[in-house]
Amino acid sequence: MSESIFISYNSYDSELATAISDALQKNNITNWFAPNMIGIGEHYARTITPAITGCEIFLLLASKYSVGSKKENMQGSGEVLNELQLASNNRRIILPFKLDDALENGAEDGFAYLLAKSQWLDVSKDAIQKQVEFIVENIKDVLKNGLKNCKNYSSNLSEQEQAQNIKKIEKALKSADLATAENIFTENVFAKVYDDEILLLRIITSMIKNNIRNLSSKSVDRLLLQLDALMHTQYKHHSIYLKTILSVLYFKVNGVFDTTGGFDKLHSLATELPKVPAKYILMFRNIKDTNIIELKWKHFL
Repeated sequence: MSESIFISYNSYDSELATAISDALQKNNITNWFAPNMIGIGEHYARTITPAITGCEIFLLLASKYSVGSKKENMQGSGEVLNELQLASNNRRIILPFKLDDALENGAEDGFAYLLAKSQWLDVSKDAIQKQVEFIVENIKDVLKNGLKNCKNYSSNLSEQEQAQNIKKIEKALKSADLATAENIFTENVFAKVYDDEILLLRIITSMIKNNIRNLSSKSVDRLLLQLDALMHTQYKHHSIYLKTILSVLYFKVNGVFDTTGGFDKLHSLATELPKVPAKYILMFRNIKDTNIIELKWKHFL
């Protein structure tokens, strides 16, 4: 029988992971915790796959040791990344608990992509016992009421306040005020209904912040994966246009194989789509050298 909770963590955070596992057991909540579940001589990968695919909640202890930290030039855990990828692929409920400031200061790219549409719960300022109590309380809440109705996971702001904060981000991006936009992202938790919109705004922020032609291949792959996630949303045209920016300013400029399909293919995909709203065009213009693309795209913007 599958365990309800899969606990993903780096060994540096094993004291907290152990305490959480013990507390869950005391509350009659079964959990998969590596030291308790993998016997001597058992194959780790063979054991872990059914544990993740069969769990109800993937509990991630997110610290600089597990998800990495660009600020401190630390790599995340390869094992934790593989576990997170498997959980994401199998559409498990991913519940990240923030143990330090790694997520705000830039987790490693692979984690940043996989957690781009996740909100997290902050336990970074609590002592270990308080952390355990808070985590167990929220696990029980999600198991009983589902993630959508988890009282701590949802934003504490009203719908009107969240919408106002999104408008502030949009205003900041139209004037290329990245510091303001990033501060609002960091200081606010948005309801899941805004996931697609927030992901789009995060992508635009990243593309304004960085010179496209100088991006690493890993960063471009991450952006394309995020844009692919928007292709089945109301932001399909936005996604196609941003892919075109990558096609022209990264793949063509650097003379590397274009995985977007190229300008002409992307341009044809946009012909039957609604025009991109003017507020986004103003944001796109702050991405370096996009004026070249806009002139060719003008009938659809």
